Amino acid sequence: MDVAIGHEVAHHAGQRGGGAARGAEQDVAAILGLCQQSLYAVGLLGRDIQHFHIHEHVRVDVVYGSLAPRLKLWVDLLGGILFLLPPVMVIGWMSWPLFYESLVSGETSNNAGGLIRWPVKLFLPLGFGLLALQGVSEIIKRAAALAGHQGEITDYGKPVQ
Repeated sequence: MDVAIGHEVAHHAGQRGGGAARGAEQDVAAILGLCQQSLYAVGLLGRDIQHFHIHEHVRVDVVYGSLAPRLKLWVDLLGGILFLLPPVMVIGWMSWPLFYESLVSGETSNNAGGLIRWPVKLFLPLGFGLLALQGVSEIIKRAAALAGHQGEITDYGKPVQ
């Protein structure tokens, strides 16, 4: 894939008059750097959602570790409702126009070849939407456990030392 992108970039650089070998190499490096950064950002967001799902996300465990199981459920429930969902939904909602404007305008990078930017910007509302859905799922699990419809939730990840 890198070779195909590099060939395409070199071809476009040659067409616009910047076909010197050194210039084409710099353009290829810029395009590959942009691709790498974009894929890294998407991977991090996906990893964060997965860690939240399997309960390996960061917790402030100074007080939480000594709480009774039922009180932990209340902390998780209220924390999800008050501190997780509002910012996740606001960021997801506010990132939609950013994606939409990029899609409609056909925004491209300033580098040679001009990679389209909307696929990367799509991952902001998509990723935060998935994180909100996972948060709602965790809130429902905690509410069900508090109501007695589900056994105690004991699958909390252990911190890595």
